[in-house]
Amino acid sequence: MKKAFMAIIAAAAVMAFSAVSCGKDKEEAPTAEADASSVQDTATSSDDLFAEYTTTAEELEQLLADMRKKAMERVDITAQPIADYEIPGDWKEVSDGRMRFRVPPDVEDQTSSSGSIILGKFKNAEKDVAVITMNGNDWSKQEDSSEENDFFPEASDEKTAEAFEKLGMVYDGTRTSFYKAVLSFTSADRTDENAEAFDTAALAKGLCFIEFPEVFYKNSDGHDIYAHAYPMPDILLGGNEDKDDSGSFWVGAFADPNTEYTLSVHARSREEALMICSTITFVEEQG
Repeated sequence: MKKAFMAIIAAAAVMAFSAVSCGKDKEEAPTAEADASSVQDTATSSDDLFAEYTTTAEELEQLLADMRKKAMERVDITAQPIADYEIPGDWKEVSDGRMRFRVPPDVEDQTSSSGSIILGKFKNAEKDVAVITMNGNDWSKQEDSSEENDFFPEASDEKTAEAFEKLGMVYDGTRTSFYKAVLSFTSADRTDENAEAFDTAALAKGLCFIEFPEVFYKNSDGHDIYAHAYPMPDILLGGNEDKDDSGSFWVGAFADPNTEYTLSVHARSREEALMICSTITFVEEQG
């Protein structure tokens, strides 16, 4: 749970917080003692993009404090259901070879064969509709980074699992069970007796939803689909400054409990975007 699940956005500075929020491997994580000169380097990695936001140890410390505060403010997020919409008859089905979904009839397949981590691109720029599918994460291969130089060692995998157990939550170590656990509680569940465990679980929850004020959920033929409300950056939408961010979602579609594929979905309205999300299915059983 300690690695950013937004691979494509690592190339955009707007997602620097998210690259940190779910953690990174030990060797990648900058520390509060990072040399100021190295922080000034510019490149395309998420570390370098994150470095743009801090030039001193004090600023980094403040940034992490702000992130912790923002993370704890996410404690009351729960998974809202994606409705079973009546899809217009003229919508068409498209696929990136792993997933299929339906889109408005004027959306075109603009996928290239460049070998990019973008696997599918379905767009209508004039109508401001876009669905981009990308490589995802195999969460079973993610390593915990709870050593002293981790950003938030108090929310390490081990400590979070212990907190879940103390709170009576079902957690088997898979990514989907983590989602189900953290989305099952709110601030109303905190008591004097469970305060320490609750705060650990709440921080782990908030760090992974730090940029997402809302999340929607649907079970699609046994697969978990999570749609996170998020204003899509221009890198995905082609620089449309007039886009309505309320119709933007970052989607995690789970082929199995640890195999997550990612999509960005942007449409002319929130309802239209969620309608697209509601049609996501897998081409065949994966994993």
